[in-house]
Amino acid sequence: MPQTIGPGPSARLRRSVVTGRRVGVIVSLVLGSILAVSPLASARPASTDAGPLPPEAFSPIGLPAPSASPASAEALRLPATGVVAPSPSEAPPPAIADFEAPRPSFAPRPSVRQDAQVRVLVIPKPTPKPTPKPTPKPTPKPTAKVTTKAPTTSRKVNGTASWYCMTGVSPCHYSKSGGLYAAAGPALRVGDWRGRRVQVCRSGNCVTVTLIDWCGCYGSRVIDLYSDAFKRLAPTSAGVISVTVRW
Repeated sequence: MPQTIGPGPSARLRRSVVTGRRVGVIVSLVLGSILAVSPLASARPASTDAGPLPPEAFSPIGLPAPSASPASAEALRLPATGVVAPSPSEAPPPAIADFEAPRPSFAPRPSVRQDAQVRVLVIPKPTPKPTPKPTPKPTPKPTAKVTTKAPTTSRKVNGTASWYCMTGVSPCHYSKSGGLYAAAGPALRVGDWRGRRVQVCRSGNCVTVTLIDWCGCYGSRVIDLYSDAFKRLAPTSAGVISVTVRW
């Protein structure tokens, strides 16, 4: 014969849940009826008959359906951690300042008002120094020609005299660049003549010279004077002049 298979565990669990809900509703109705009848029972005069209440004394009580308010909906969305989210109307807490503004450790100094003073600075102009005028050099006076009288000598030679030793015209002796010197001709080169002092005269004017060199004088020329010595007797433009030499 076929076996009857009873309901499974899932069906039994659903039945238990439905039965529990029904029992809860019935208990709620009973409690509501008791609470509604209690004032009436207290207002009635005490009855000597404490018999059971008839069924008509009980009436059903309707429970209001739960309304989905924003507060309840918000409560349903809360996380399981139990942290309550702040409502939008609440202001955020004030920020905690990490550092305070620096405060002066001493009282500020009072600012002293200084009146502006106008000063006029006069810069003196430098006085120009007078330009010194050049002092005129005194004009040299011409040196008077020295006339030397012919001394009495033991030797005398007559002839002509020329000149040499002038800068840019004629060279001088290597040891004398100018002065009263002369070069001796053949007639004067007698004995120890080098360094000898002789007197040369022309028309009463005489000059004493020192013989430092010899000259290639030919003919009537007896002496070749430095230009400085020749000018004592005649200008150099004269070229050759007649003279008398004594020593």
